Amino acid sequence: MQKKYFFQAFIFLMPLFFTAQSQTFKGFKGGLNYALTDIGIGRAALEVEQIVNAQRANDGWHFGGFARRYFLERTHFLQFELMANHSSFTLLGANNYEHQLQQTAGEFNGLFGFELLRFIRLQGGVSSRYVFNPSYQKVFEPFRLGYLLGTGFTLGKFNADISYNAAFMPVEGHFETVPLRYQHSQVMLNIGWMF
Repeated sequence: MQKKYFFQAFIFLMPLFFTAQSQTFKGFKGGLNYALTDIGIGRAALEVEQIVNAQRANDGWHFGGFARRYFLERTHFLQFELMANHSSFTLLGANNYEHQLQQTAGEFNGLFGFELLRFIRLQGGVSSRYVFNPSYQKVFEPFRLGYLLGTGFTLGKFNADISYNAAFMPVEGHFETVPLRYQHSQVMLNIGWMF
């Protein structure tokens, strides 16, 4: 169902992408992810002292490309991003037990925004991610749909952004019979270059 809404939004915004008086820029960007949410461990698991009784979120990185199309006298834009995104969680337990749960994902973002004073950008849109790690897929559903809100600036061909990326809904799963709950949420800092 979430895929259907994402596709409808994409179709709705495409005509804006091809208006008169528009400019297109392409580029690459990369940076760091700072995790804001932890994996929730079920209360029953804590009471029974199962294998996993705590966890730690680890920060990560992202890298990819983007295409930005300006229109309306270069005051508004659409931006599409395709990125690789990596982060992890460490599940902790008794007797120094540690298990790393990796998330290496492909991420596609469709953003709408506007530019102030020809260099400050405000943007927001839909974010979709698919996690490729088989060990992660055994615990959680691999596909998530969410949103991205951010701001940034452009100086010539140089870009810098800060954005908040979060899932619309949490996912639930089990690891070694321990119930887990996770709602993706992170701050992304990145720099990029347009050509």
